[in-house]
Amino acid sequence: MDQPATLKKRFFFRSARFLSALGKERGVCIEEAIDLKRGSTKMEIALRRLLLTEARVVIVLLGDKNWIELMKALRSELVIAGRFIFFSPQEARWTSSKQFLEQWPHFDQLLLTVTAEKPRDQLRLNQLESKFTRLPFPQHWLKQFWATAFQCHIDGEATPGEQFSKECSPIQMLNVSAITPDVDIAPISIAVTAIAHATRKLVDNICPGALIQRLSDCINDPQDALFSTIHTLYLSHPMSSEPVTFNDTTFSRDHTLIVNRVLFDAQLEYESIARWDHVHGFDYTAASELVMEERDGSRAPLKSTCPRSTCSADVTRRALAGVVPSVKDSLKSIGVLIYAICAGLAFFVCLMCMYQKVVCRISDAYRICTAYTFGGLSMLCLISITFFMAPNPFACFSRKILFPVAVITIFGPIAVKSICIWHADLLTARGEHRQAAVRHSVLTFWVCAAIVMIQIVISSEWAIFESAMDLTYVVSERHGNAWRCTPGNDSEHRIIWSCALSGIMVVVSLVCSTLSVRHSQSRQNILISVLAVMFAAALYISLPLLSFQARDFTCAAMQLTLCFLVIVISYCQQAFASDDNESSNVSLVPSTIGRSQQIQPFWVEASVTLTNSQKQAIYDNYHGNHISATRSEKPGVTVPNISTAKERPAVRQISIAEKYDIPPSTISKYGQHEYAADNDSEEEQNARL
Repeated sequence: MDQPATLKKRFFFRSARFLSALGKERGVCIEEAIDLKRGSTKMEIALRRLLLTEARVVIVLLGDKNWIELMKALRSELVIAGRFIFFSPQEARWTSSKQFLEQWPHFDQLLLTVTAEKPRDQLRLNQLESKFTRLPFPQHWLKQFWATAFQCHIDGEATPGEQFSKECSPIQMLNVSAITPDVDIAPISIAVTAIAHATRKLVDNICPGALIQRLSDCINDPQDALFSTIHTLYLSHPMSSEPVTFNDTTFSRDHTLIVNRVLFDAQLEYESIARWDHVHGFDYTAASELVMEERDGSRAPLKSTCPRSTCSADVTRRALAGVVPSVKDSLKSIGVLIYAICAGLAFFVCLMCMYQKVVCRISDAYRICTAYTFGGLSMLCLISITFFMAPNPFACFSRKILFPVAVITIFGPIAVKSICIWHADLLTARGEHRQAAVRHSVLTFWVCAAIVMIQIVISSEWAIFESAMDLTYVVSERHGNAWRCTPGNDSEHRIIWSCALSGIMVVVSLVCSTLSVRHSQSRQNILISVLAVMFAAALYISLPLLSFQARDFTCAAMQLTLCFLVIVISYCQQAFASDDNESSNVSLVPSTIGRSQQIQPFWVEASVTLTNSQKQAIYDNYHGNHISATRSEKPGVTVPNISTAKERPAVRQISIAEKYDIPPSTISKYGQHEYAADNDSEEEQNARL
């Protein structure tokens, strides 16, 4: 039962308000509360409102007069049998009042009542009955009660024509069970005994030994003190199977409640179907399941659901969801542990690659950007674990906040490196070789740090305005029921959109790398950027088509795959190196130099394999002939003989590696290097060679 309506009288307003608050706590929704104001007789209008609701279960908190009006309204409105299941506190007058006895044969709705368990102590009841005074009664009301109960008259108590024909017998005994079968004298008997014990205890504590006639003779305003004393009692009573005590929270006795089903067959009867106590809880005791009849005649278990109700949907989600998952529960999964081991290995591999790229390759002008990229890859490997496990508060925080930071740490430095390569290529194309060769390691470091910091600020603002650790239970017939990070079904798209800055960096890297495509690192950046775009598009399109669990596995697997591919692309530089002729043809930047970057000296033919001694001989002959020809063209310059040069004092010998790296070019073909050598003295030229 999760969606009842409430039909109440203003006298029960406090109970109805408490019931509404308790329903929210226990997962019971009150679809509509219909209040019958004092003196209202428009029960038909209230019943019509009740019929317009989807609720089947109705909690009725009405007095005797309103109950009779409700039973009459059910007949006048022609409500089909079994339309409602009424829950109501059980009243003793239902079995003794003539008005109720006239209405029960026409009541065809299912009525369930709640009452306290009654002690079966007939002897105590007979003792009380024997203490009733006999005729003639001294009280007028007792005479009227006696005449009505036994349908007899007492001499002199009624005018002729308005009295029963039978005379009351002076030996008639009062049988309370016959008059009111559902009478329960235990509450009033226990209450009187409790007040008596509390009064005696209060007087003994405050005024011991005093002879008093009223409590006010002992204490001013005794009601509060008496009330507190009653709640501290612990006594035994013959009509209670347990010691009489009072609950400190409710200030009432803890009763065992009985749920009865009302049946009428010549007389009103109660069939016990369940019981509840504060020790054992609720226990269904009926022999068969409680069912209700649908409109098509089928019999279904007792329930009340309203699919269009927001409260009912929330209660259903909470009932199906159970406990919110935690990181501890996720780590108990063997699959999560296996994936965590794989992701941990990938994390250490990325760290070792970062160390190798930064420390072991000092000659790389962009090693700072490479270090950032591999740091982001290692971070992404660890974050992918939170995508593989079931959503929990920590996993949602990692997905929403840490994942965008890891992605920008990967692609932000790649964009910076692409811009630097493109800028250097532009300077080289304009002939500014010295500026193109300058390394900006400090600048690139702070630019990359600034880009990462911008993403951290964006993620932090998101966490401030919208909690990054909240979860919601999503009920979906297509994707299944599962806990998801807020906002639920669309959480993955929100995470992808949070990486918008990384998307901008990917586009910038793709454009700049395309403009400087003749460089091997630019080709690597192009491939990495294309892979990033393909992965993001695939996730954005395919994730809504998958179940919730498949979404998590797919995201985690694609993150590890991207990390592996970026590492492979970064270490496969030879696959992106191309011929000089091919490079000059595919460059999108106009170049006047033709060969600005040489892997080998231009005089070494790539198709001919030469030994080191042969390469050195070619180098020496070329430089010697070139310098002699240059000096002979200048006036006043004497070309020394080779043999004479050998007899001069020895100058510092340049190593083979240094000779190998100096490009022997003229000013017309190779720039300003040889032009500077022509204007220098002979000693400076020899030293430079």
